This record gives sequence, structure tokens and C-alpha cells, in this order.
Amino acid sequence: MRMRDFFFLVCFLSSFLCLLLLVSSRSAVIRSSAFLTRSLRSRKDMEIMDVEDTDEISTGGSNDDSHSDQDMEVEHNERNSESDNEADKEDEDDIDISSVVSKSKKRSKRRSLDADGNPTLTPKQINKLNESESLYQSNLYRFQMNELLAEIRVKSKVRVKILEWFNGFKNLVKNLNPSKSYPLSLYKKLIDDVEIPLSEDILSKFSPNNKSSFRWIPPEAITSVGSWALETSIAKLSAFDVAIEMPSELFHKTDVRNHTYHLKRVVYIAYLARKIRNCGDKVKFTCPDGDPLKPVLQVYVKNKKLLNVQIHFILPRDFTKFVKSGLGPLKNNLRASYFLGTSHKEDETGSRTSCYNQSLLHDVLFLSNQAFISSQLANSPNVCEAIKLLKVWLEQRSLNRGFGSFSNFIMTMYVTYLLHKNKINGMMNSYQIIRIVFVNLMQSNWCKNGISFETVSETVLNDWHSSYEVVFLDNSGQLNFTSNMSRFTFNRIIHEAKQAIDSLNSATTTAFQSMFISKAHFFINFDHVLQLEVTDKLRDQFKCDEKLSSLFLNHSGVTFPIAVSVIAPLLERCLGNRATLIDFELQRESEWDLTEKKIENALIRFGIIVNRDVAFKLVEKCESEDGAVGASFKEFWGERSQLRRFMDGRMLESVSFEDEEDKSRVLFHMINYILQKHLDLTLETFGENYLDGQLERLLEPELSMMKIIETTTPPPSKSKSGGGPDKKKARYSNPRHRSKRERRQSESGTPVLLDEVTNLASKSFDGLSKTLRQLEGLPLDITSVQGTSAILRFSNIYPTPPQRFTVSALLTEAMGSYLKIKEPDTGTLSKVPKHVEPIGVVIQLESSGKWPDDIKAIERLKAAFLIRIGQLLQEQFGLSVQFFPRYLHVLKDGFIFRIRLTYYRELTLLKQIRGENGLLRIRDNPESFALERKSLILPQITSTLHSLHRQFGAFGRTCRLAKRWIASQLLLASQPEESASIRHPDTRFTEESIELLVASLFLQHSPFLSPPNEAQVGFLRFLNLLGNTDWKSTSFILNFNSKLEKVDCEKIESEFVRRREILPLLFIATPEDKFGSVWTKHLAQSILLRAGVLAKFAFDTLLVDLSNGDDEDDRSLKWKKLFKPSTKVFDGIIWMKKEMLARKSQGVDSFNFKLNFNEYTKPTDEEMPIVDFDPVRTYYQELREAFGHLCTFVNDIYGGTFIAFAWKPEALRSRAFEISQVLGRKLGTDGKTLVLDVDSILEEMEFIGEGIVNHIELKATTT
Repeated sequence: MRMRDFFFLVCFLSSFLCLLLLVSSRSAVIRSSAFLTRSLRSRKDMEIMDVEDTDEISTGGSNDDSHSDQDMEVEHNERNSESDNEADKEDEDDIDISSVVSKSKKRSKRRSLDADGNPTLTPKQINKLNESESLYQSNLYRFQMNELLAEIRVKSKVRVKILEWFNGFKNLVKNLNPSKSYPLSLYKKLIDDVEIPLSEDILSKFSPNNKSSFRWIPPEAITSVGSWALETSIAKLSAFDVAIEMPSELFHKTDVRNHTYHLKRVVYIAYLARKIRNCGDKVKFTCPDGDPLKPVLQVYVKNKKLLNVQIHFILPRDFTKFVKSGLGPLKNNLRASYFLGTSHKEDETGSRTSCYNQSLLHDVLFLSNQAFISSQLANSPNVCEAIKLLKVWLEQRSLNRGFGSFSNFIMTMYVTYLLHKNKINGMMNSYQIIRIVFVNLMQSNWCKNGISFETVSETVLNDWHSSYEVVFLDNSGQLNFTSNMSRFTFNRIIHEAKQAIDSLNSATTTAFQSMFISKAHFFINFDHVLQLEVTDKLRDQFKCDEKLSSLFLNHSGVTFPIAVSVIAPLLERCLGNRATLIDFELQRESEWDLTEKKIENALIRFGIIVNRDVAFKLVEKCESEDGAVGASFKEFWGERSQLRRFMDGRMLESVSFEDEEDKSRVLFHMINYILQKHLDLTLETFGENYLDGQLERLLEPELSMMKIIETTTPPPSKSKSGGGPDKKKARYSNPRHRSKRERRQSESGTPVLLDEVTNLASKSFDGLSKTLRQLEGLPLDITSVQGTSAILRFSNIYPTPPQRFTVSALLTEAMGSYLKIKEPDTGTLSKVPKHVEPIGVVIQLESSGKWPDDIKAIERLKAAFLIRIGQLLQEQFGLSVQFFPRYLHVLKDGFIFRIRLTYYRELTLLKQIRGENGLLRIRDNPESFALERKSLILPQITSTLHSLHRQFGAFGRTCRLAKRWIASQLLLASQPEESASIRHPDTRFTEESIELLVASLFLQHSPFLSPPNEAQVGFLRFLNLLGNTDWKSTSFILNFNSKLEKVDCEKIESEFVRRREILPLLFIATPEDKFGSVWTKHLAQSILLRAGVLAKFAFDTLLVDLSNGDDEDDRSLKWKKLFKPSTKVFDGIIWMKKEMLARKSQGVDSFNFKLNFNEYTKPTDEEMPIVDFDPVRTYYQELREAFGHLCTFVNDIYGGTFIAFAWKPEALRSRAFEISQVLGRKLGTDGKTLVLDVDSILEEMEFIGEGIVNHIELKATTT
């Protein structure tokens, strides 16, 4: 090559290298810019902060006008990039995102640049970022809140329709002609076929001789009130409230007594309802606050689906004669002689009717309180936004509707109260306001220290507390907003407020969803639920009892508040510190037609959150030796109370429940006894409607430990020879040669719970760990002993109980110190023994430089170490050991332990791949992944979940229910055998992934009141999680023992967003596995989505069954159906022979089966059983290896009687002829392509499963 050519070549290469450097530097800038952009994004949406914009830009999403106007659950979906053409034009913040981006591009030229040429942030943008970090915990939280506010904002077009209807309605009512005047007793002539919305108790007491007259007159005024007038309404949740001021001439000052006002009011309503109905609108009665004395009209406007109107009827503004009549908390305006039919000497001033009085005062002061709120909230848009968020918070917890609820009106008044007291102001943003509201709620106690807008003396406040459980007075000092609220409801409000503050302080990405999006159903919010049906007998008892008659009078005979006021305190005193919270379900308002009578809901539910530390103690004792306290305790518990001396020397009254058959249901027995003693409610009254763990008891097996009584006297010898040993006698002298007939078992076994088995296994593992560390004579000391099995995580569904393994005359025979399967006479095995599951153990030796660098050599050296460990266990501790190339089986305390040895460098060697150039590279591969998961990550997860169960006692039992349901739906992966290939990994849920999902319910229990304390509640929450989670945008970051710092969580979340497309759909991060999600790496998207659909159906079905209060047998039949899979989606079914099912007793059809096992006693010569023998599992894995490229195989690993398969779509397509594609295919009719050979595949399946398969069922549609 000439010098000139060489020179040009060098110049060309130099230019090319410069170009590469320029491109790479530009790419780096682009990547850093993209990272900055992603840091300001929320998933796919981004907050765009413009240089010239001073307000935060938020995008409004379009609402579908076809949505129904019924109550809905607020959903937080991804915002649509297109702007809503009919959005509120007056709101300048609602800007199309595309226009914002275009404007941002146009203005980018005017932005200042730093030294590197990158755009700089303005001071306003920096302030907003600092504010987001200091207040909102993250920019994401701020963006989500703005998005929610935009979602619940009422559209301008809806407001136009409402005003159009409202103006027409006012004209209609004002133009109605007055009616004729009738005696009030003849009110039916005014209302035609409309039924009066009052109870028969009130209507039947009204005397026909009453001379009061009544006629219908057009109202004095019709005004818009409530949330629409205050600009705090929520789209599709808030009704448009209309207040009709009834004419003052219709009422007299004596109408305050004996329901006269209430009767006139409902007659006025019924007459107007008939007129509105005749105009074509759909009209119904309803009680928005659950007060049956104050029904209103619910109007659904014709041809306008979105219009939901509630019409309230109140007294006129200038009507104050009722107030002057005396409606204070100590007054009586409902005479016992009138309503109860009794005579009292001091009937006029006898029992106070404080709740009855407040029902009247609410109508008297309705407009004045509305005017006060309006004046306080004027020009305070941030306060109004905060009220909207608080309403959503209440709605998701079902606290704002029903009798005695913390209604939206009370929440609005409380925010107004804080504004009036200068604790909040209009300059604060909505986040700051709701935070202050929660803090003040958390620190307040309206049950002891009521609040009032104006200063009230202590004496006056005590009068209010003597009449009401919760006190919150208006600015007049005459109306108690919380007159119907129970202290139990307010205690729950305090509990919810504390949890809200914890959620706001949390840096997790799910904090916002748990606060405002997730629904907290009553049945999954409380650990135990008591359902009572209030019968006529109980209602008569309330009425006739001298102590309860005043309560009956105060509530006008309404059953719900009376029953709550009586039963809730009984439960509170009965359970004491066994319950951390007791509350009842608020009965949401119902609607009924004008021509129907309202049916009162007689079913009342009480929720109990138990304190597991003391909840299940069998003895309830009085806490004081004081005579008065002891007498009160004895009076409450009656004849069951006895005086006992305790270990601390004290003599105390106590009640024992040790004689109850089912000791796990001690709370049920306590409540049943108290209700029977005080209210004569027997067990038959509410049957099995005490919901605590019915589902768990339905599925768990009944284990019974049998004692073996050895026969020491041999049977008579039949040998006639005089010399030599008798063979039969020698056979009998060896215990392991004795048949089942030569042993006797105790007639009745000792019941054993699964929790006891897992505890024994954990204790035995600790003993084995100590034993291994004490071994002497090993070249290297054992430094680590860790468990890997589910039984050590307390989540094994069917653990093998500790037992003495003996020879089965039909199935097994002894071979030395081991049992083996007995050779059948026919040559074909006809039945298999029960499955014995080993407990996995991983041990690690101290480091040494003498280990080889070859994988096969390491395997041989590990086998040598295992042999030596087994020998030392036999010699030094007398344990039975069985040797295998890769592990040991050790029999200790009746459990079988499978011990493996791990070497830390083995994983590195497996990852090493030598390239073509001879260089070593580190690459993950299936073998290294399996080893890492089994030997490193699994032991750590097992230890972590073991500790979690010690903290939350219901964790293990919840896992058992969750895994059993997943397995029953054919969605739980089979645990591979040691020799199983990993060419086709199982794409279903792993056991560990289910356990980690359940763990998330305990670590992050919001929006629920507490972590589950019962497995049944935990299982329902698990189904709710599966059925309502947006997997694509949700990451599960499990911060066990707070090992992850805030920076770690943020980094995980950032990586989750950046690598979302390549990460598993179900992403679970733990301190041991931050970014890999190893337990869901192979989980197929179709499996996860199918699990969500099935879980949603099961959850809805269980809620309906629980709320119906069915008989236990009927409920059990329904629940068992939820654990039976549907096979409609599969192309074929391979049916197994039931005799070949090693796990037959674990099947769905064998729920609640009885399993007897021999009590473990260490004999002189112990026999090692047949371990982990499951022919069906082996057959399943062979099918997947042979036909995994053509079929998807699934089965129930716990006693499933069939294996289902479905052809993969690509397998059904014809392919061009290739040698690599011949397996399972045949030449098509054209002789050039390959098609699926169904017949040969089925024949091969049956051949592989010879002796196991009964028959194969193929759908006719399969081609």
C-alpha cells in the first residue's frame, strides 16, 4: 500500500471515530434528558411546567354520558389525551395536553440554558418541585390528586341541564292549585294511591278524632341547597338538592308533639309527589340520612339520565315558634301515654326525647346553617376541593350514608368549623387542608369533649353529653349535627383518620389509591362479623322493658338505633380488650315506590377487630379485687362467674370457657352466652351468622393422632420341630415386620390442628439446625442452616404430620431400614401410598480455597460432604438417614428433612460462558436462575415470611386458603422434581408468589382498618386484590423489616417505570430481590388475567353469601363450588385413576376429610418411609417436556383427578416441512406442509401414562 493511500485511510478512520464520539455524546444527552422527563412523569402522563405559566396545568378527562346515575365506585383511570369538548369552559386549567405540548415547544426557544446547553428551571418551577417533595411525598401524589379532582368535577353541560329542569320545576309547583281542606285523619283523600312513608307504629297512634285540618298549599319558596349550591358536588355521586319551604299557615305550635308535624310533612310530600309523577318524571321516596321520620323525594328526570334530584321539605325561614316551644336536649315532646300506651305521673317532663327534638330542629335551622356554610366557603375554591376529596374518602369507606353516619353534610360543617376557628384558611391547598382535618379528627374526642362554633359553658355542654353520645353544635348552639351518631361510629372515624395520616406520610406509590380509590367493604374490614335479625319478639322486648322503653320512645320505635344502642355496649363489655374496635354497618338509604310500604331492614351487622394477643384466652377474669367491681362483673356474667385464685395470689371473679368443644371460637361462645342472658337471644336465633372462620374450617382437614399399643406377647408357635428358631416367632420379634393386624391402635385419636403441625415442624427444624452445627469430624464447619419449605413459612396447605411410619401390608415392605413399594403380583402397581412431603433444608459450609472450579467436580465433592454429614448424624445422634446423590433424607421427630448443600461460587461458575474469542462472560441462564432462586433467594424469603407469621398470626392460614383456591382453579405451578428439565418452565403462579402477594396485605393493609386477624378475611382481601388491581401500573414493593430505605423504594419504582415493558406483568420487589421479580418471571399474562376474572367472581359470590345469612350447610355447598374449576376452555381432559393419586385425600371433593396418623414415638429401629412419591406429578412433567411446544397443560397439584390441556394457537397452524418441526405433526393433504397429528399425540400421552391414565376425553371441536 502506498503512503498516500495509507494517509487517506488514517484520515478517514479518524473522521469516523470523531463522528461516533459526537453521536454517542448526543445520545447521552438525549438519555439524560429522557431520564429527567421520566422523573417528572406519572406512568405515561407528565406534569408540564411552562416558563410563563404560574398555575399548575392539569388535564381533564372526558366522562361518558352513558354512565348510569346510580351510586358508583370512584375509579382512577389513565387520562385520555383528547380534551373533553364539553368541559367546563370557565376553568382555565383544563387544557388539552396536545396544545400544552405544542405551546411548550414554541416557548422552548425563549428558555434560558445552562452552561451545558440544557434548559434551566425557573424559581417558580423549583418552588413547585420543593412543595411537591415536602407536602405530597412525591410529585406523583400531587398529580394523582389533581387528576381525581378533574375526574369528579361536574361538567358544565350537566349544570345547564340541572338549571333548565330546576326552573321548570319551580314553575310547575308554584302553578299548582291549592287543595281542599280535610281533617288530618282523612289525609288519604289528598294523596290518592300514594302510601304515607311513615311506620305503622306512628300512623296507628294518630287519633281519628283529631280535629286538625290540613290542605295542600304551594310552598313559600323553592331554593337550591346542598353541595351543588356550595360548589362541593361530586359527579355521579352528589344529588341536586332542592329545599321546599312549606307554608307556615299549615302548622301550629302544638304540632311539635306526638308526630303531628311529621305526619303533616309527609302528607304534603305525598301530595306533591303525585303531581310530579303525573308529569312523567320517575319519583320515589328515600331517607338520605337514614332517618325514617324525615323522608324526601328522589326524582329521576325524564330523558335526562344524569339528573338525580332530592327534594327536601323544611319549615319557612321566619318560622321560629317551634324553637320557642322548647326543643332542647332535656325536653319531652313525645308522650309515653300516647306512643307506648302507658301512663306516667310526670309524663309531660318525664323521659327526654332528645333525638326526636333534633329531628324537628334540623328542619327549623336548615336554611340558616346553609347560609352560614355558604358565607364561610365563599371565595375559597381550595377548601371546596378539599371537601370533595373528603367526601370521596368517606364514600369509599361507606361512612357517609345511613342513620347515624358521618355524613357529607357533617364533614362539610366540620371543615367550616376549622375554617371558622382559623385552623385552616383559603390560601392553603387542598392537600394541606385534608391533612389538617385528619389531624384534628385524630386528636379530638366528641364523645367526651364536644365541639361548638360558639363558646358554650361546661354546664350546658354536660347537658348535651347527657343526652347524646357525640356532640357537635351549630352556630346557634341549639342543633347537634351528630345527634344520631353512635360513639362506636365516631371511634371508627378516629381510627380511620389515624390511618389516613399514616397513608399520607407513606412514600409508597399505592398510598393515593388506598386513600381515595380502593373500596373498603364491611365484611373484609372486620375480622369477625355478627349478623342479627331483629325479630318482633325482640322489638316487643325493647318496648316493654322498663329500662329500654325510654330508648324506644326517644327513637319513635325505629328498630335500628334501638338495637345498636342496646347490643353494641353489651358486645363492648363482653369482649373488653379482646377487641380493638367494635362498630356496626350503617344501613344505606333505600328507595321505594310511591305506592309501596317501606320495609324496614331487620338485619343488623356488628364488626369486630380482634386483638389476637388476648382474644382467644379461655378465661375471662375481673381485673380488680374491689367488691363493687366484682359484684358488677358477677351481675353481668351471671351464674357462670366463679371466684378463683390465680397464680399471682389474687382472688378474682372469672368466667371459664375451657369446657367448650371448639376452643378456637371462644369469642362466639362469649357473645352467644351474653346475648342469651341479657336479651334472651339463643343460638338458634342467629345460628351460624357469627362469621369468623367458616371458610377455613370448611377446607382444613381433621387430623387425628392415634396411639400405637405394641403387643409384646407373640402368637402361639405352630412349629412342630424341636430345634432351630421358629421363623414366625423371629419375624414377629422384629417390630417393622409386624403387619397392621398385629398392632392395635387406640380407639379414639387426639385431634391435631394444622397450626400445631407447623409449629412442631418449626421446632424440629430448630433442633436439626442445632444438631448440624454440633457435628464433629467435618473438614469444614457448617456456617448456615436455612429452611426452604412452605411448612417453615407456616403456609403449607397439607403438611405431613409428625408420625411413626410403619409397613402397610398391601402397599409397602421393609428393605433394611427403609420402606419400599411392595412388588405387585400382577406386575402393575394398582395403588400408591400416601404422599409424604419432605422439609427442605439448605446448608452452607465455611469458605475454603480448595474447592474445584469445575461444576461436575463440585457436584461430586458436595455429594461426598453429604455422605459424611449423614454418617455423622447416624453415629453421633442416632438419626435415620437415607443417601441420594444431591441430598440427604433425615428422619427426626417424625418429620422428613431433605438436606442440600450449597456452594457460593457454584452460581458464578454456572453463569460463566466462554465466547468465541476465548473470553469469559457472565450471563444469566435457566440453570443459574433456578440455582439462585432455590439456594439463595428462597432460604431468605422463607426466613422472612417465618418472622412475618410470628408477627401476624393469620398470615400462614391466609396463605393456605389463597394457594388452595389458586390450585383449585388449575393456576398453581407444580413443584418440579430434582431431575426435572427446565426447558419448558411452568407459567403458572408459584407458591412463593402467592405468599408474597398475601404478605403485601399484611404489610400495607390500607384502606382497611387493620391487617387481617382471621384467615377468612385475609382470603377475601386476597380475592379483592386479584380482581381489582391494575397490574400494568402497580408494583408490589414489600419492605420487610424496613430493610429498604426511601431511596431504595424510589429507585425500584423508577426502574419499574423505565423497564415496564420487559418486566413481568406482576412485579414483586423484596429486599432480597429488588429488580428481578424472580417468583413471577415466568408467570404468563393470560394466567394472571384469568386469575383476576375468577377472583372477582368468587369475591362477589362470597360477599353475597355472607350478607344473606344462609344456613351453614347451604353456605358450605356454595363455597365448595368456588373451589371447583371450569374445564370449558380446554381442548381435552386426561383422567387419572384414583388409586394412583398419592394426594387423593387433598382433592376438592375431599374437603374437611379426616386423616388418622400414628403418634410419633422413636423405636429402636426406625423405618424411613417412601418420600415425595407422586406418579401424577411425574407424568405431568413428562407431558410438558414431550408436548410443551404444542399444548398447555394444567392440573390441580393437590389431589386433582385430571390433567387438562389446550392446543397452542401456533400448533394448530400448518407449517412448511422441516425436520425440526416433525415431532407431533404429520404431512398434510397437500403433501408439502405439516399439520397437527392429534391421534398420535393422544396415543403417545396414553402410552406415557400407562397404569396411571384412566381415559382421555377430547372435545369434538378439536381438529
